[in-house]
Amino acid sequence: MPRSPSRDRSDRFTGFRGYVRVPDAYARAKSVALLSAGVLLGLWLVVEAAHPRAGAFHTHGELANPHAAWDQDCAACHRSQGIGDFSLSNVLNARDRWHDLTCTKCHAGPPHHATVADTAFHDRCSNCHHDHAGRTTSLTDISDEHCVRCHQNLPAAHVAGQSGYEAVVTAFAGNHPEFRVLRDYPPGQNYTPRKLKFSHAVHMTPGLTNRMTTERVAQLGGPDAAKRYEGYNTAEGIALNCAACHQLDAQAPDHPGVPRAEGAYYLPIKFENHCQSCHPLAAPPGKAGTAVVDGFPVPHQSEGGSLAALLRGGYAANLLRASPAAAKAPLPGGRLDPAPAPKELTEFGAAVDSLTSTAQNQLHGGGATCGKCHYPTPGGASLPGVSKLPQHTVWFQHAKFNHVSHRGLTCAECHPGTGRPAAPIGSVNEVEPIAIRGVKSCQACHAPAGTPVVQDDGTTTFAAGVRHRCTDCHRYHNGDRPLHGLGSPRRDPQTPQTLADFLKGGK
Repeated sequence: MPRSPSRDRSDRFTGFRGYVRVPDAYARAKSVALLSAGVLLGLWLVVEAAHPRAGAFHTHGELANPHAAWDQDCAACHRSQGIGDFSLSNVLNARDRWHDLTCTKCHAGPPHHATVADTAFHDRCSNCHHDHAGRTTSLTDISDEHCVRCHQNLPAAHVAGQSGYEAVVTAFAGNHPEFRVLRDYPPGQNYTPRKLKFSHAVHMTPGLTNRMTTERVAQLGGPDAAKRYEGYNTAEGIALNCAACHQLDAQAPDHPGVPRAEGAYYLPIKFENHCQSCHPLAAPPGKAGTAVVDGFPVPHQSEGGSLAALLRGGYAANLLRASPAAAKAPLPGGRLDPAPAPKELTEFGAAVDSLTSTAQNQLHGGGATCGKCHYPTPGGASLPGVSKLPQHTVWFQHAKFNHVSHRGLTCAECHPGTGRPAAPIGSVNEVEPIAIRGVKSCQACHAPAGTPVVQDDGTTTFAAGVRHRCTDCHRYHNGDRPLHGLGSPRRDPQTPQTLADFLKGGK
């Protein structure tokens, strides 16, 4: 009987019953994938055990140091989201929900300028401040791209389509303009708003113009004043330097003045601290008949009616001491229709008025007291005052500068004409130019390394490659009030919190 084909088909694996164990390509791929996953899992566990901080590579990352207290509390900064916040239109827009922050619980964040056009962009803190990048990340070290976004075409970023500032700025080492005050008053042009008669050349010359010594200062201002200048005495007389007047912090340990000044800007010049030793203010002595009336000190900043009252009171007291007879004159009685004042009192009042008028003219018009340094107020007032001086502790109002960071340089490197040998002595009441070098002097350091920079004197320097970001010199918040510092009340949160609530993220 012939062999059935069906039997051949069913018995085709005769002698090879293990055919099910022969792997094909698909089975081999599954085995390799499973083995690889096991190896990767093992490596992951080893790395996690050896380097716990590596977790930042597969999480959102650690918060910066100022926010470290809320590493495990997302709701401290991210606004809570409920079912009502989700819809078909925003279910995939997770980024916007993640950037819905509550920074203003702790930071006021006043706006840049009231005239910005895209307020929605500017109101979102996270568009510029990026956290979750590690403990040592700076939240204020912002790349230039954030600033150039608007400043590459500033008129377009303003609601009015125009701006009073430079229209196009993309890089400090590129098209940054000259500092504004130097554009208005370039080198060599006198700064007419100064309103002060002062010559650095005179004060930087040893001995000044009259061979000033500590002995002479003692005669003018007393022994304490002379002690202040002991370190400046030379054979030619007192030789001042910049630090004699311009100080970043208090000099006397027992009189701190502004305690622990940060040193970004020099402390304001004060007459009592820096000028009075050599230029004491005093009402001049005078005569009333045969009596010699002594002069007396006059406080600085006394002018107009207040100065007249001080002079009248001082001369009256000194005249009484110089003329005892005037003090013995009888006073008017208490009648409703008082009798005329005694002749002595009338003469006494006239003498005081005369001394006061003479002193006012000498103080304001003379070349030794108020008029030596100040211009009288215009208008021909009967009691003239002095022209108000501009406040220039900060010359670049829309920028920040730190003198402490640059104290390794001589003052004359940035302030020409202020070092020795002094510039030729001009008139004491000369109106000096602004002694500040321009933007090119900054670019000698703050520009990409090797960049050629042509200085104002025609020489070429090659930039040192020091950092030159926008945020090195400019601030963003509170831009409409450029002279406000970080302590401005506009930066205070609306509702300060208790420590317990603060550590809970302001809940």
